[in-house]
Order: sequence, then C-alpha cells, then structure tokens
Amino acid sequence: LLNAGEKLLLARLAVFRGGCSLETAEAICAGDLPIAVLDGLASLVDKSLVQYTQLSEGGARFTLLEMIREYAREQLEAGNGMAALRKRHTAYFVDLAERAEVELRGPRQKHWFHLLETEIDNLRAALERSLKDGDITDGIRIISGTLHYWHIYGRQAEGIRWTEHLLARQEEAPPTLQVRLLRSAARLLYYRDNAAAERLIRQALPIAREHGDKAQISWVLFTLGAYGTTSPSQWQVDALAEAQSLFHELDDQFGIAQILNATGEFARLSGDEDSARRAYTASLAIYERLGDIRAQYSMLYNLAFVAQHEGNHAEAIRILLESLALCQELGVPAEVANELLAIAGSLGAVGDLVGAARLLGAADAFLQQSGALLDPNDQPEHDRNITFVRTALGAAAFAAAWAEGQDMTLEQAVAY
Repeated sequence: LLNAGEKLLLARLAVFRGGCSLETAEAICAGDLPIAVLDGLASLVDKSLVQYTQLSEGGARFTLLEMIREYAREQLEAGNGMAALRKRHTAYFVDLAERAEVELRGPRQKHWFHLLETEIDNLRAALERSLKDGDITDGIRIISGTLHYWHIYGRQAEGIRWTEHLLARQEEAPPTLQVRLLRSAARLLYYRDNAAAERLIRQALPIAREHGDKAQISWVLFTLGAYGTTSPSQWQVDALAEAQSLFHELDDQFGIAQILNATGEFARLSGDEDSARRAYTASLAIYERLGDIRAQYSMLYNLAFVAQHEGNHAEAIRILLESLALCQELGVPAEVANELLAIAGSLGAVGDLVGAARLLGAADAFLQQSGALLDPNDQPEHDRNITFVRTALGAAAFAAAWAEGQDMTLEQAVAY
C-alpha cells in the first residue's frame, strides 16, 4: 500500500533507535530518496506506521513501534542499504557529540542537555557500532564530547562502562584521541575509584605533552590536579598551577572558573571556610558571565555547604533554594536529588527533623533507582547531615520518616 519512496523511507527509519527528529531524518535518510522526507513522514504518520509526538521543549519526534521497526529493518537489510545508512547515522551522532562538548558549557546548555537525553538511544547505538565493527575513534569522540552529560544526568556508571570498553582498544586511536579518552575515563572513574582515575590521567599527561596542544595539556593537568584525590598533595597543587597558567594564556574563562572551583573544594575539605567562599564566589561570577546555569547552581550548592559548616542554616537554605530553582530550570533530575540531600541537613537544623528525614529518603530513593553516583567531595557532607538528622530525631522516628520519603516522587519532595 506504500509507494516506492514511502517504502524506502520506512526502511531507512529503522536505523534510528528511539526515534528521530525531522532534521535528523532529513540528514540521514534523504540521499537519493524519490520523495521529500517531510512528505514521506506525513504520509507514514497518516497510515499509522510512524508515530508523531510533539515535544514539550519544542520540535517533534518520529518513532516506530518496535514490531514495525523490526520489519523495516528486515526490508532495509534485504535491500543492501543498511551498511551505508549506519555509517551516515554514526557520522551524524559523532558530529552532534562534538558540538555538544562546547554547547553544554554555554547559554544554550538546557537545549543541548535535553537534546542528548532525547537522542541517548541513538548515541548508544553509535557507540555499540564503534565497538563492534566500526571505527573505535567514533566511540571516543562520542564519549568525550558528551562527557558533561554522563555525569550531570547521573549516568556515571554507564559512562564508566563505555569508557572501559573503549580503553581496551585505545591503542587503535591516534594519540590526541587517546588523551581525550583517558581524561574522560578518569573524570568518570573519579566517582568510583580515585586511584584508578589517577592512574589514567597520569598515563594521559606524557601523551598530551608530546602530541597535544596547549588546550589539551591544560585540561589534562586540571583533571590530574582536581580529581586525583580529595586531599591535595604537592603534585596536585603543581598541576593546578600549571593548568591555571595555561588557561590564562589561552584566555579560557571556563578553565579559570574550574580552577577556582577546585581551589574552593580543597579549602572546604580542609576546613578553611573563608578561602572556600572567596574561591566559589569568584568562580560563580565567571559562570554568570558565561551563562553556564549548571555551573552557577553548583557554586551556590558549594557555598551552602560553607554556610552549613558555619552553622548559618537559614543562609544555607536561602542559597540552596536559589540553587534548586536554577537546577529545575535546567531540568536535570539527578542534580535535583543532590539539592534535596543538602537542603535536608539545614531543614533539620532549623527544626523540621521529620521533613528533613523525608527529603533524605526521597532523594536516596531516586538516586538508587537512577543509579546516579554522588561526587566523592560531597559524600562527607551528606553523611554528616544524615547522621545529624538521625541522631536528633531518634532511630525509630528517622526510619519511619525516611520510609515515607522513599514513597515520594522527586516532584513531591521538591514541592514539600
């Protein structure tokens, strides 16, 4: 019942996993197609072979039911067109990932975080293809380009799995891409194994010095200094100092802000609240100029911990509510759960111990369900808050309130 163009388009749509946008379909499926992609999609939607969904953030999504997708894939393979189409699909999502590396730090980051979340199944398909029978460099470019996404969206464990598979074949990649992979893997492994993260980034540094440019060397040095351990040693201090010098030479404002954040982290962990506040505030000012919402709420979050250390819980709550509002604006659920963990500590300190325990339970339930990992620098803060609330409330009452929180959705916890 389909004309030749519709048949070919339906078969080609099988290359997508989790659907596609009109723009993506036109980029990948249009070659030598005898009809316009938009016209073909409209006809296939009318015939109920393609499903059309309007996205809340704008744009539309075209998807196939899995049974129809399997049939379409069989037709595509029978026509010997799958290999070329998969190659175009991979190339498209490699390019998307590398564009994302820059966009995720700027004023359009909300759009780009949502775009990657929408396209995550297509990115996974391209990663699988790279590891199975494709070019390993494609997988490295995807994982390094989307690094910010994996840890912001609480997908650190999955990101670690991808990097481990890629690391097993890193020698197949040119040196500059090996450095990108090692740095990405170290950044993700930091959530689970500091020693392994340090080994990887130490491996990357001599390769970067021999084959990389100043920008690549500066980011390797920053990663070495900031993520090797949670208490700075002299080699970390030296690495951060050299990275800072290179960032200034390159006028890399994001890098300079990251150095300030790392300085604040080390000061906070050592109990130097004044130095931590100064560093975080200076970092926040840069992120505001850059329009980086995610980094802004992270600095506010860190400043709230400083206020908690000083016993100023009213100020901590004020800062955290400001941070939470920015976090919700960006729409990253795992980060919202982290905000609730921090708010709970100060909420308990100002008298609402039952509410604090409920928030802790709700945040924990979401993090457990999503598999998101906590930043090792923040884990002691959350442990401190949980211990305080449990002790002040009593074990039985704490357990009851925690259980109530476990039954709350993240949205209900935020509303509370």
